[in-house]
Amino acid sequence: MIWPAALVLASCIFAAVAGSNDGASLVAGAIRVSGLDPAAAILAALGTLAAGPFFLGTAVSTTLASGLIPFGETTGVRAMLWAVLGAVVVVGTLSRAGLPTSLTLGFLGALAGVGWTGHLGVAWGRFALVLI
Repeated sequence: MIWPAALVLASCIFAAVAGSNDGASLVAGAIRVSGLDPAAAILAALGTLAAGPFFLGTAVSTTLASGLIPFGETTGVRAMLWAVLGAVVVVGTLSRAGLPTSLTLGFLGALAGVGWTGHLGVAWGRFALVLI
């Protein structure tokens, strides 16, 4: 029971790191619009993020969750936890240093590393398709 809770916590930390990495640039354009206060811009951004899967589908999420590494019940949660923590370290360190980074590459690199070192059977061809 501790592994899913740890994964949720790590995911929340990743969301905070992702927001510190490029959240300001997402909201800045909306704030520049005259008459739109920052709270409304943030709510609009959150609304579009929440509505995206309903209108655009979940193919990307499905690929990340099950198409790149064959996760088992417990092994999958642990592997995803380590991948998220790896992405937090990479993206957080680069963001803190003021260096450009990619959330996608940080997470995919961590996911591939976990799959490879954990001998989980990485679908390298699918990784290549995702990166292209």
